[in-house]
This record gives sequence, C-alpha cells and structure tokens, in this order.
Amino acid sequence: MGKGVLTPMRGEAPRAEAPQLTLRLERTTLDQILAQQTSFPEAIGSGAVTVEGDITVLATFRSLLGRPRRNVPIVLP
Repeated sequence: MGKGVLTPMRGEAPRAEAPQLTLRLERTTLDQILAQQTSFPEAIGSGAVTVEGDITVLATFRSLLGRPRRNVPIVLP
C-alpha cells in the first residue's frame, strides 16, 4: 500500500523488502471474510488461514482501509 492505493504486485517486492506478514488461504475463505460470514480471527483460529510473521500488521492494515460508501456517485462520459 502506498499513497493510499493498494496495488497488487507479482514477484519480488521493491528494494527486496521482506513481507512483515504472509497470510495463506483459499479464495473461498477470502470470499467468506469479505461477505462477513466469518472474520480473519475466526478463520485463523479454525486453521483456514495460516499466518507467517507479525499478526499485528493485519490490524494496522485494516485501520488504513476506510469503509466503502454505499452511495458513491458514478460519473459516466
């Protein structure tokens, strides 16, 4: 995440930085988390998510994300 923008990257991180946290999970688990059918702590507790690194980074990352607005104006050409 940089300058308020989350951008996926393939391959190695810039400047060969090591990740502070790695989460491994199935897409279906992520879908359940996004649909609020479960949470990261519940999924981690059940073993559906494996954690490598500093788990506190997840809370920091979540605090950087704002809640999406339901009534976002869409501008079309």
